Amino acid sequence: AENAAIKNNTPPKEWTLANIAAMKVQMKRLGFAYDWSREVTTCLPDYYRWNQWFFLKLYESGLAYRKKSKVNWCPQCATVLANEQVVGGMCWRHEDTPVEQRELEQWFLRITKYADELLRDLAKLQGWPEKVRIMQQNWIGRSEGTLVDFDLGGTVGPAGSTITVFTTRVDTIYGATSVQLAPEHPIVVDMIARNAELRAQVEELIAEQRRAKEAGDIGNIEKHGVFTGRYAKNPYNGEAVPVWVANYILMDYGTGAIMSVPAHDERDYEFANKYKLEIRVVILPRASDPEDYYDVGARRRKRLWQSDRYFSVERLGYLAAALLGHADSDGILREGRRGAGRGNKSAGDFAGQRADHAVGRIAADECAVISKHDVSEMWRAGAARN
Repeated sequence: AENAAIKNNTPPKEWTLANIAAMKVQMKRLGFAYDWSREVTTCLPDYYRWNQWFFLKLYESGLAYRKKSKVNWCPQCATVLANEQVVGGMCWRHEDTPVEQRELEQWFLRITKYADELLRDLAKLQGWPEKVRIMQQNWIGRSEGTLVDFDLGGTVGPAGSTITVFTTRVDTIYGATSVQLAPEHPIVVDMIARNAELRAQVEELIAEQRRAKEAGDIGNIEKHGVFTGRYAKNPYNGEAVPVWVANYILMDYGTGAIMSVPAHDERDYEFANKYKLEIRVVILPRASDPEDYYDVGARRRKRLWQSDRYFSVERLGYLAAALLGHADSDGILREGRRGAGRGNKSAGDFAGQRADHAVGRIAADECAVISKHDVSEMWRAGAARN
């Protein structure tokens, strides 16, 4: 409104109220059945005084605070734009003006203070569809977990030498094979200050994030990353793990850094698989089936059930690889073929057995049995092509 008033050489109040009156006439001519006695004008003091009152109450309660955050900035409009107002990296009003990312100090509200109360009272929404309540629960997004510090072993710059990650599953930390940072993490800013090549790669990751946000599809971004050349120390086992910058890690979510446990997280697995990072299994489902151990001939074999909680069908090959000590699923398939040639059982030999027993087995000295998935699923997963 301010820019339009400047352009038309008219005071902002006059310009705005005149536009409201014109649009109201148009709506009435179109026959819109609004109750005009309930009309409010948000730019007038009798309305926004209550906005100010609410804000002051939040501030007095310690729920309003200021911090710096990235925003979309149009240099021609000289104002902040919502994600929806950025089209193809350009301002929606000025199609030839690239939108910049600027870090500005802004006001935020601590709505997380009410997370427990909101989650508790969801149970009181009797008659609400379960799907809607789950959506509300996910939107609140309350998580209980642990903050873990990974040490870089030397200060990179003003941001220091400690990478703090938040995890809801600290019990999987022995399976952490890398640490990944958001492209705008302060430590990344320090790293690229003296490294032009890394800076160019990180800027491309930031551009990919921005394009995904504009499309409203940040959750499905194609995962890319770059190795920083640095390592951080896992405080639990002392292992030095590589530090990466990844485009699917967001600075405004959690601490802007994660410990990557690819054997037990879908996104981490996809990233590790793409960049050939180690995948280390450290947690398995607890055996509860009386047939979890059974005798075959003179040898006692252990059967491992597939658990949707920890492993997806797409990673069956890597799960078996970890158990049998192979580097990859191709190695397992080769071993299976050689085993079949020596008269051992292979996946195809079990195709006719009952689905609740074992529909796929990979031949080795100790057979790992993947259950509860039919052969067609394993075929699509690439875990049993023999």
